[in-house]
Amino acid sequence: MTKRRGGGDLEVAVPLDWPVPWDIGAPVPHVVASGRATFLIYLVNTARFSSAGYDHSELRVIDPASDDVQRLALVTFADCNALRFGRPNEEPISVHPLYGHGLEAFRAHSVENSRWLAACQSIDSFRADDDPARWDNHRHDLLTFHDELFECLATGFAIEVYDASFGDVLQMAQNRL
Repeated sequence: MTKRRGGGDLEVAVPLDWPVPWDIGAPVPHVVASGRATFLIYLVNTARFSSAGYDHSELRVIDPASDDVQRLALVTFADCNALRFGRPNEEPISVHPLYGHGLEAFRAHSVENSRWLAACQSIDSFRADDDPARWDNHRHDLLTFHDELFECLATGFAIEVYDASFGDVLQMAQNRL
């Protein structure tokens, strides 16, 4: 294990073999969450790639408010105790603390030796009803989209794929809250 100065394990982003990749041009991620459930919705990658890279001839503008049918992923995060969503996007990823420590654009990662997970465990330990074992199976997942990052502390995830409108899949997630 790599140690950081001052002791402790170095926080690193380990790429995950994500089963349903997102569109790298316009994944349009949406998050629906409550204190009990967390859902992530994004446009599935259906574009063609070549040795030269992304086939830009298939680029299209996605309007999540339209009724157009898209291939969408609905990710359900199990026992999600915290989440972060938003900036930075992939352009300034080189200034992210995990850049140079495994973080890649347009990838899913598991963050090993997560400072965020350790901080949440520490904060929770001050509760009278705290059961430290409830954190045992949690991990820190980090997904780098085109315009946003999504991170959560959860015990796992399940992915469903739908051919539907964003509104329909958002309604599915809302109904599951």
